[in-house]
Amino acid sequence: VDVAGVNAGYAHSLALMKDGTVRAWGENRWGEVGDGTTTARPAPVPVAGVRNAVAVAAGSYVSAALLADGTVMTWGNRFHGALGRTPGSDNQADPTPALVPGVRGVRGIVAGGSHVLALTEGGAVVSWGQPDFGALGRGDGVAWAPAPVPRLAGVQSMAADGETSFAVLASGRIMTWGGDVRPW
Repeated sequence: VDVAGVNAGYAHSLALMKDGTVRAWGENRWGEVGDGTTTARPAPVPVAGVRNAVAVAAGSYVSAALLADGTVMTWGNRFHGALGRTPGSDNQADPTPALVPGVRGVRGIVAGGSHVLALTEGGAVVSWGQPDFGALGRGDGVAWAPAPVPRLAGVQSMAADGETSFAVLASGRIMTWGGDVRPW
């Protein structure tokens, strides 16, 4: 009734409420619901500590909220640093939302499988998470630490799915990187 927007991940969903809070529901195996537990939630529950949110993004087992002050909070599976605040390659639940260090001035967020993209006010894209298949667009090997995608400016909008990332430039040009190109 008071929902401003929704976003769906692999096995969970997020609802941005008009009052700036977030509700979530789903499998919650890795804490992607953000209620401080890993208990499955078949009905929406409040996401702990998220206030003044203006956008939400859900990946495979990671969740993110963009706050009105341009900062980003994440929660869920820490696999390959998908939360942008802790290194590591093991699956580990982090069900309590926390700020992504050093990420400021953001006006949009999207989540792929295990990576997150943040669009800055200046039109740059900051990425973090699983670097497989080039989804971060950086090739730097320090995936868990958020960093700008090089040689990418004037971005108006972006999208992510699986291990693929997209950006639309002010010129109308579409840029894409990453993607699982392995033969099945």
